[in-house]
Amino acid sequence: MKKAKALVSIVLVLLLVFGTAMVSFAAEVTEKEPNNDKAQATEFNIKNVITGSISDVSDVDWFKVTPTKFGLAHLIVTQKGSDDFKVSIYDESENLLADFSAYTTKTNSPYFTVSAQPYFIKVEPGSVISSSTYTLDLASETYDNGEVEPNDTIANANYIKLDTAHNSSTYMGAVNAGDVDWFRFSSVSGYFYFELEDVSSMTGSVTADVISVLGTGDLGNTVVGSATAYAGSGLVRSADIGTKETTYFIRVTGNGVYSLAIRAALDNKNEQEYNDTQAYANTFNVDYTYGIVYGSISHPNDVDYYRLQTTDKDKNTSIVVSAFNATNYKEYDKNASWTAAVIDNKGTIVDEKLVTTEAPAVIDLAKSGAGIYYIRITKGSVSTIALYAITSKQSEEPEKEYDSFLDRLRYGINWADFWARNPFKELMGNINIMGTLGSLFKLSFGTIGQWIMKLIASRV
Repeated sequence: MKKAKALVSIVLVLLLVFGTAMVSFAAEVTEKEPNNDKAQATEFNIKNVITGSISDVSDVDWFKVTPTKFGLAHLIVTQKGSDDFKVSIYDESENLLADFSAYTTKTNSPYFTVSAQPYFIKVEPGSVISSSTYTLDLASETYDNGEVEPNDTIANANYIKLDTAHNSSTYMGAVNAGDVDWFRFSSVSGYFYFELEDVSSMTGSVTADVISVLGTGDLGNTVVGSATAYAGSGLVRSADIGTKETTYFIRVTGNGVYSLAIRAALDNKNEQEYNDTQAYANTFNVDYTYGIVYGSISHPNDVDYYRLQTTDKDKNTSIVVSAFNATNYKEYDKNASWTAAVIDNKGTIVDEKLVTTEAPAVIDLAKSGAGIYYIRITKGSVSTIALYAITSKQSEEPEKEYDSFLDRLRYGINWADFWARNPFKELMGNINIMGTLGSLFKLSFGTIGQWIMKLIASRV
C-alpha cells in the first residue's frame, strides 16, 4: 500500500476538431500494483476512470490504453495539494509524444496524436511529494485521417493520398515546441495549393512549408511554398505552387492542432518548382502566339528562374511580365507586385522593372542580340500569392544611327526593295514618253529662237 495520499486529478481527453463527440459515462477502475514499468502497466479503455496514487519519490505508475481510431489527445492535470508531478505519454515503440510537469491547480499538456495502437502514460513524482491520489479520465472523438507518430523526420513522413482529381482529404495533426510533423505526396505536373488551419483553442500558430528534394535526399534551401495559420484565424490558403511529376514534402511546425488539405489544378503552362537558381531554371520557349508560363512567388524568399535562348530570327524579342487575370483579383491582391529582371549568360542584368496589377513590365532584348538569357522573378514591394504571367512578343527593328546624310541615304534605305517595288512603274505607264519629249523639244527651241530674235533686234 502506498504511503502518501495527496490529491491529483489527471484527465486525458481525446479532442478531434471535426467529428461528432461521443459522450459516455465512465466506469471506475483502480490501478493495479505493481505497475512500476511498461510491461506491468494497468490497462484501461476509453470508458474507464482510473484512480491511482504515488507513494514516495521512487514510485512510478504506468497505464496502457488502446484507441480504436485516430485522435488528438490533450492531457489536463488538476491537483489540490502542493505536490508536483511529471507526466509522459509514449507510443508502443516508446517514442515520446508529450511530456509536461503539473505543479499548479490545473495544467494543460501539449496536444498529441494517437491512432489504433497501444499508448502508455507514465506518472512520476516531482520535487515535492506528501500524499498523492489521482484519477485518469479518458473521453474520445475520432477522425478518418490524421498524422501517425513518429513522423518527425523526412524519412518517416506520413503519406498523403491524392484522389483522381489530385486533391486530398483533410488530415489532422498536432505539433508543439519539441515536435515536427512531416508529410509527403506524389504530384503530377500542374498547380497545387494547400489549406491550413490552426483549430486549437490555445494561443499559438502552425506553419507548413512545402519542400522539394534535390538529388538523393538533399533538402538544401528548397522551400517552395509556405503558409502560417494562427489559432482562431480561420482557414489559410497558400500560394499556387507549380510542380513537376515528383515527390514533394510538407513540414509542419509550431504549437497547435491543425488541419491540412492539398488542392490541385492541372495546367501544363505553369512553373515547376524547384526553380530558385539558374542551375534549376525552367525552360521558357519564345513563341509569340502560344508561349506563356504562369508562376507565383509562394513565400517572401522565393525566386523563380526561367532560361530562354533567342536566335537570329527572334533576336528582336521582348519579354513581357504581367499580373495574371488582374481584374479578378481578390481585394488583398490588388496591390500585388513583382520584380522582373532579364540577365544575360555572363550574369549582366539587361534590364529590371517593377510589375504591378496595373502595369506590366516589357524588357526589350533587341539591342542585346541573340543568345541565352535568364528571366528572374522575385517579390515586389508587396508580397502576394497571386499568379504572374510571362509572354514574349516581337519588338520593332531598332533604328540604326549613321554618321552623315550620305551614309543614311546609302545604307539606311533598302534600295533593292525600293526598286523591286518600283513606285514609278504605274506612273510612267500612264505617260506618253515620246509625245512629252517632242513637246519639250519644241518648247525649248521655240523659247531659244525668241530669245535670239530679241537679241538681234536690240543690236540694230
